[in-house]
Amino acid sequence: MAYGDDTIVVNRTTKPLEFTYDGRHGQLKPGYRIDNGKVVPAGRNGRPALQHMAYQVAEMARRQNVILGTENPFDLREVQYLVGIGSEDGDKLVADPNWPNNSIAPVEQSQAVERLNRKLLDDEAQTAQPRRSAGWPQSREAAKGGEGFKAGNDSLVGIDTRG
Repeated sequence: MAYGDDTIVVNRTTKPLEFTYDGRHGQLKPGYRIDNGKVVPAGRNGRPALQHMAYQVAEMARRQNVILGTENPFDLREVQYLVGIGSEDGDKLVADPNWPNNSIAPVEQSQAVERLNRKLLDDEAQTAQPRRSAGWPQSREAAKGGEGFKAGNDSLVGIDTRG
């Protein structure tokens, strides 16, 4: 695959994902949907919903949509993504084997608060806790004083590694 080639991109979740490339904001439509409590492909012919985009744009969309808590702190190439790259294999869509750590199977975002998998760190680093700060708005809408703004809310602002 060369720079500028078209790739098949799959949002592996049931929610839209956002990314930025070259100062432009983009959104990946959900590749899967929930039907009667079951996750099913949202596209045609039993496939997840697909989007075609340039190789470099697809790479940035993947890098910006990591499953939180899956990144190896000692080898940052070992991470799981919410975005998969597909390729045609006859009439089937499969995960492109040329992309590392690639899958197009459905998955949702974890409850972790950071990219790192702290279970791989020493005991002291595993005790790090999210640091909270009172009074900070949690979204752009909240910053304008709209819905979601609560004076004195407990917004996450970082990770406190001190014991």
